[in-house]
Amino acid sequence: MPHGVRLRRADGEYRWILSTGVPRYRPDRTFAGYIGSCIDISDRKLAEQEKAAALEREQTARVQAEESAQALLKANRRITNILESITDGFVAVDADWRLTYANRKAGELFDKSQAESLGKTLCEVMPRPPESQCYARARQALAEQVTLEYEEFDRTLNKWFNVRLYPSEDWACFSLFPKTSTARQAKQKQPFKPARKSCDFWQKLI
Repeated sequence: MPHGVRLRRADGEYRWILSTGVPRYRPDRTFAGYIGSCIDISDRKLAEQEKAAALEREQTARVQAEESAQALLKANRRITNILESITDGFVAVDADWRLTYANRKAGELFDKSQAESLGKTLCEVMPRPPESQCYARARQALAEQVTLEYEEFDRTLNKWFNVRLYPSEDWACFSLFPKTSTARQAKQKQPFKPARKSCDFWQKLI
């Protein structure tokens, strides 16, 4: 039967040889030797080794990718658990100012569930009058790519908030923490009906 062996040639190079042979008998049924052939299969053997190595690399890469994905999922769950437990309202938006995340506290502040908020623009869930400093702060944070913190009175919710802006090139995050101060409460105004201009402003920031 065929048998593969690695042999050294006269020039010192090792080659893979596939040898086959069958016994040969004389007319009187005595053994006369073997008849067969030897074929150089070094190129085929090399291709098989390269294929096996590539398959091993692919399997290793797949395992590493799965481990990385699991680690990322765990990290995301930890971050989500932290954001869901804080007392700040926390929202993240994409480059079009559409909400990609809103924690539980933000849902309470906006009186909207996550399902109602995600995918909507900020002006739909956080209406602001055109003169609101939120617009100026958002423009500054985006232009300078710096984190900003300030206080603002929200006439829609009739509350003071400590606001933090965390900008990036293609997303931004807002953290809103309700402030309770007797002095500020004395300045609070009646809730207003937001103007359509507020939505137009967010579009200009894109």
